[in-house]
Amino acid sequence: SARPLKALSDELVALAEQQQWGDLVLVAHSFGGLVARSVLLDHPQRIKGVVFVDAVHESWLDGMKAALSPAGWATMEMIIRWEKETHAHEDFIEAVQSLRERAKRPVPPLPVTVLSRGLPHTQIRQTRMSYADVDAYNASWDAAQARLARDYSEPRQLRMHYASHLFDEQDPWLVIGEIEQRVQRLRAPR
Repeated sequence: SARPLKALSDELVALAEQQQWGDLVLVAHSFGGLVARSVLLDHPQRIKGVVFVDAVHESWLDGMKAALSPAGWATMEMIIRWEKETHAHEDFIEAVQSLRERAKRPVPPLPVTVLSRGLPHTQIRQTRMSYADVDAYNASWDAAQARLARDYSEPRQLRMHYASHLFDEQDPWLVIGEIEQRVQRLRAPR
């Protein structure tokens, strides 16, 4: 069953402590963006940088709901329910609400990279979502990606021009390179 967002982020921090990892650079993909943002809110001293890889921002829920037709939103509600109950056991609605309640806390200056897909997400057409709703879905995602970058004082935003949400199928090297850069900067003498 789906666990609350705070439980997921607390588990990540507990794992880091158990493994005696020092400073952390989080790499968050998709729903993992919500988990990373939760960790940042509750344990900012542990995090030295974040690479968001086409990661969800909590503003996407409202933006998507406003952009989609009623039929498109009904399809998304079905997908959200399926993700929670059957597929990934991620509670998107709870996670968004959890972050909204806690996001008023300031996040210290932090090097952050936002890598956003360059290819539109079209697999959702398999649900027979209309072309207009697929376009609205992608536009609302792009707006949320821009918002994610604006939430940080030191953002680096890059578009993965030839990658979709499943970036590992088209361009994993861009992500690997960005992770390597973040780690090198962390290790560099100050």
